[in-house]
Amino acid sequence: MLIDLAGPWEAFTDAMLPIQLYTVAAHEDGVDIGGIKIRPDYAVGQEPQPNVIVVPAQEHTPESIAWIKRATARADITMSVCVGVYLLAAAGLLDGLHATTHHSAYGDFARIFP
Repeated sequence: MLIDLAGPWEAFTDAMLPIQLYTVAAHEDGVDIGGIKIRPDYAVGQEPQPNVIVVPAQEHTPESIAWIKRATARADITMSVCVGVYLLAAAGLLDGLHATTHHSAYGDFARIFP
C-alpha cells in the first residue's frame, strides 16, 4: 500500500532528524503500487546497512524474507506498518512476541501466526 510507504517517509522527514532515508527493492526497476511506479534508491545487496527498517504492506517472497532477516540482524530497529507485520512474522522476527496489525486482518494474522 502506498500509504504504508509514504506515511512513515513523511513522518521521518518531518522529524528533521539527521538521517538518510532510502528505499530498497528486489530490482532496480522498482515496483508498481496501485498504478504508481516506485523506483528504489537501491536494489537488494547494493544498499548501505540500515539502522532502522520500516516494512510496508507488501507481497512477501522468499527473497524479501531473506533480506529482512539479514538486514535486521545488524539494524537497531525493525518495524512494520499495518499488514507489513505479515512479513516480519514470516521472517520469524515475532516468534514468542505479541504483535498486532490492521483490525481487518486480526483473525487472519492470528490464524497464520499464532
